[in-house]
Amino acid sequence: MKRSTKIIIATVAGVVAIGAIAGTSIASKRGGWGGGCEYGMSQGYGGYGHHRGGGKGFAMIEKFDANKDGKLTAAELTAARDNAIAKHDADKDGKLSLDEFQGVWADLMRGPTVRAFQHLDANGDAKVTMDEIQVPMDRMMSRMDRNDDGVISKDDMRRGWKSWGDDDDDDDYRP
Repeated sequence: MKRSTKIIIATVAGVVAIGAIAGTSIASKRGGWGGGCEYGMSQGYGGYGHHRGGGKGFAMIEKFDANKDGKLTAAELTAARDNAIAKHDADKDGKLSLDEFQGVWADLMRGPTVRAFQHLDANGDAKVTMDEIQVPMDRMMSRMDRNDDGVISKDDMRRGWKSWGDDDDDDDYRP
């Protein structure tokens, strides 16, 4: 097997695992974007996050545990990777172009996307309105606008980093 193919396969396997964990971490936290427990680290599926032995890891096991024995083996992850590549490798060259990879990523993010949509859909009518989106946007604005001047500036970002323990006075910008 070519070295470039091995690198792509290893990358996809990593994305499968990381995407399953990261995506559910972002979208499943209680309180939505900017609410509940900061960064969704203690609450996940059924209120149990990785701090209490469950949450995001359980979702990954459920998704990729082919024989449903409650355990995830390297062989099952390899099979998931191989299936993802086979499904999205349109030209069957054993490599994923950006367009092909976007299909893999869309599949991985489907669950977290649905959960994020459901969280925004406050009235449960399967449609998200501008008013429903406005609530988390207002929350984000109030959290990021550190000096309450109605705008989010680089200075607000620096103030935010200082409140998280960055006490230097340099002009670092961190996304």
